[in-house]
Amino acid sequence: MTQPTALFLADILEDACKPADIAEKCAAELRRLHAENAAASTHLSELMKDLVKIETQRDALLEALQTLFFYANTLEMRTSADGEHRAMQQARAAIKKAEDKQ
Repeated sequence: MTQPTALFLADILEDACKPADIAEKCAAELRRLHAENAAASTHLSELMKDLVKIETQRDALLEALQTLFFYANTLEMRTSADGEHRAMQQARAAIKKAEDKQ
């Protein structure tokens, strides 16, 4: 693997620049920024894995709820004043909310 540009520049600064204290400060800052970016990249990668896991779980729950909703519709249930059981209204609202976010 080739050396990242920030670290390459840090090495050049240390080797070639005068006065040495400025070059050392610049090189140290480039190395610090490189390390910070690497840490942020690792954290972002972990967050993306978590997001994929959550989306997969959401999709599975949505599918299960849709299946349950389909079968519950065929059963005789006590209904609310508007003719639909409260649990069915909640399921319908949850399905709509999940589908709208896809």
